[in-house]
Amino acid sequence: MEKAPEAETRWDKGAGWGAAVVVFGLALFTMPQGLTDADNGEFLLVGMGGGIVHPPGYALYVFLLQMWKHLPLGLDPIIQMTLLSSFFGALAAWFLFRFCRGMGLSAGASLVATLAAFGAVPVWRMNTLVEPFALHHLLAATVLWLTTRLNVTARDPLPTLWMGLVWGLSFCNHHAMVFLVPVVVLHVLGQTRERRVLLRTGAFFGLGFLFGLVPLASFFITGEGAAYVWGDWEQAGRLWTHLFRTEYGTFQWAAADANEKGFALGLKGFLRVFTLGMTLVGGITALFGMGAALRHPEFRNQRMLSSGLVCTLFIYVFIFLGVGINSCSDPLSSVLQRFLGLPFLLAAFFVGVGFEQCHTWASRHARQHLVSALAAVVLVFHCLWVFPLASRHDETFVHTHLENVSSLLEPGDVVVAQSDVEVFGLSYLRHQKKQDYTLISLWLYEMDWYKAQLAESLRMKISDMPKSAWDLAVSLNDKRRLVILDPRVLGGQEVLSQKGYPLGPVLIAPPQAQRTPGPVELFTQNKAAFEQTLRLPTQGWRSLKRNIERNFYFDYAFPWETLCQVSGVLTEQQEDVSCALAKKMNPDNLEATKAGVTP
Repeated sequence: MEKAPEAETRWDKGAGWGAAVVVFGLALFTMPQGLTDADNGEFLLVGMGGGIVHPPGYALYVFLLQMWKHLPLGLDPIIQMTLLSSFFGALAAWFLFRFCRGMGLSAGASLVATLAAFGAVPVWRMNTLVEPFALHHLLAATVLWLTTRLNVTARDPLPTLWMGLVWGLSFCNHHAMVFLVPVVVLHVLGQTRERRVLLRTGAFFGLGFLFGLVPLASFFITGEGAAYVWGDWEQAGRLWTHLFRTEYGTFQWAAADANEKGFALGLKGFLRVFTLGMTLVGGITALFGMGAALRHPEFRNQRMLSSGLVCTLFIYVFIFLGVGINSCSDPLSSVLQRFLGLPFLLAAFFVGVGFEQCHTWASRHARQHLVSALAAVVLVFHCLWVFPLASRHDETFVHTHLENVSSLLEPGDVVVAQSDVEVFGLSYLRHQKKQDYTLISLWLYEMDWYKAQLAESLRMKISDMPKSAWDLAVSLNDKRRLVILDPRVLGGQEVLSQKGYPLGPVLIAPPQAQRTPGPVELFTQNKAAFEQTLRLPTQGWRSLKRNIERNFYFDYAFPWETLCQVSGVLTEQQEDVSCALAKKMNPDNLEATKAGVTP
């Protein structure tokens, strides 16, 4: 007997919206209070000031951000923009619930599956980040739901048109939607192999897809006063270059460890997050449900669709994540987790199947309530365990660090950075505070369009621009201060080794006509800055749970480590203070790979 969805009941309708409310509520309690890692600053900058973000441009998400900012909520821009991701996450939960119901699961099993997926760390954390991945999850869940309603043998073209429209919108947001192709194709082929029907289906799908591409037009109507525009949009073929990432894109999401590469590292990264995401119980339930969905006759009418889910999971996890992408060492990094939400959404159905099979077995022994109670306990326990890991509420040091750097800058400064977190975070703060300084990104300077934009802002001819960012910075140092972020890595340049001095987390080279402060004066300046200007966590680096926060924090030990080594110049008390602070801020002289650096 084929498994069909149960009749709609009041509980059934309420369970789906209940899941959405729970997901939205969890996001509200765990959203960040400021800038965070990844490309958060860039999307905030463009969302508030207009423009075009890095390839592939995420036209749909940027458009929705720019519309959302006009809502009169009276909130801090970062909080208001984060709410949009939380809203997308809640809607995605509703669509995932409807997909599970459409696949024949009971309302209870669908609810368990949905909460298991959205309680996973990567999905949860994407609901509290100003980036396009919560919207990606929403579009993916919508595609899954539409697939259950797609009957190509019927003459109603509307579901196919809607499917094409959502795919088109997805192409305007995140290209990872291509991994759902096996799900839809196998479902269609399971219904018919007739060429005429398939051609008609493809035609209606293509028509909907073209309508879904409309947001791409925003690339060509971006105003001249936009806060930030990636690329030269006067070039022929710029759209192709941008959409397919030919100048920038890479299948590497962060700097990999030097001694680990390829499949083993990618799979290791996924397994790290999986253990934090769905726990061992959820993983075992998903594997059991996967076998049941492919084997049991009651799921015969969904077997092709289930096979598509399995195929997509295999391709995504073992090929895309395992071979095509290298991992990073921090399982709480948003740079790592942004790609890991989709597998949890796909695995949700199998969690529901596993739960339902256990429930069916228990009902034969009059113990079905025991399975439901056990599932509820596991979900609550999982939520309580994951909550501190998923929460961004206490991840404040990235924003604090950027505010600290901003407070040290003076009008006319030339700031040199290589971390995209610092580049885009400072760009957002500069736009919001209307500060006047030049920000040079070392890795962006290698792109001609960025060099041209920088030349225009400096009122220089593009032909006069030096070949390297360092040469430009040195030429500007004739009359301006140089402020170098990441001083441990970037402090080896000649002009810095001769004139540079550390102030908090930066290295400063004064203009040529000004002298460099002596050690005693430098000690006084740093002590005043640390006591009056800079904000630091009172419990030190151990209170910071992510590598990126710790890496930024270690920069604050740099001036004290430098002063501690100036033997015989400082007073004994000053030297003791410097050495004590250096030891307190970086007790083991730790150094970690700088997070957020785009290769």
